[in-house]
Amino acid sequence: MSRKRTARASKAEFEQKIIEEVKKRPFLYKKQHPDHKNALIVANAWKRIFEELGENSFTASGPECADMWSSLWSQFLGFKRRVAGSTGKAGGKRPTFRHEFAMREFDDKEYEENTMSNVSDLNDDEEPETSEVEVVFNNNGEIQVSTTPSPTSGDESSSNQSFFKGRTHEKSKQKRMMTDFEQEMVNMLKTTEPEKDEFELFGNTIAAKLRKISARDESSASHLQFGIFDLIYTTEKDLLR
Repeated sequence: MSRKRTARASKAEFEQKIIEEVKKRPFLYKKQHPDHKNALIVANAWKRIFEELGENSFTASGPECADMWSSLWSQFLGFKRRVAGSTGKAGGKRPTFRHEFAMREFDDKEYEENTMSNVSDLNDDEEPETSEVEVVFNNNGEIQVSTTPSPTSGDESSSNQSFFKGRTHEKSKQKRMMTDFEQEMVNMLKTTEPEKDEFELFGNTIAAKLRKISARDESSASHLQFGIFDLIYTTEKDLLR
């Protein structure tokens, strides 16, 4: 029994360290910060946090530290909802959260509304419906237009899901011949824009995939970015030894 208590205490202490490190880096939790969406800066920050915390039994990389923070923030908001829901209940005990006081600094309206919106059931604000349009010039001198509608929230999403699937095959890709003016623009671009190598093409492909994933699950997209940067960083570091 004492071992279990010791393990819980050790994890709580480590979580406290994660919280304090996040406090030092506002761009990790404030969406209004100019570096909040800079994936490279964010990934390097979590890697730096992992290095400063040193070897431990709870995380093995920067992305895992980020996962732990996401879990803590989700627990904190759940705690706040339970506290609000327990008001006025006869004989009801006030819910507790082990890091309540440590996380009070994050307990403000701006932070609650504008951060960690990727955690389910934490933000009820609906995103406006948008779509991604991709225009590709093929070798036959034709324009290929691909439109991908982004998912909407609530019941509207489920009711429109089958509609999107049916319409995507019918109208998402359309072809037409270019006009003389468009053909001239294509020729000019071919002569002025340097040819992209395989790495640039690969990077553009990854970026397009991450945008689509982020439109559906921002948290998964962020974790993928952390994982990609972590893999590249580790490989580069090993090669430079």
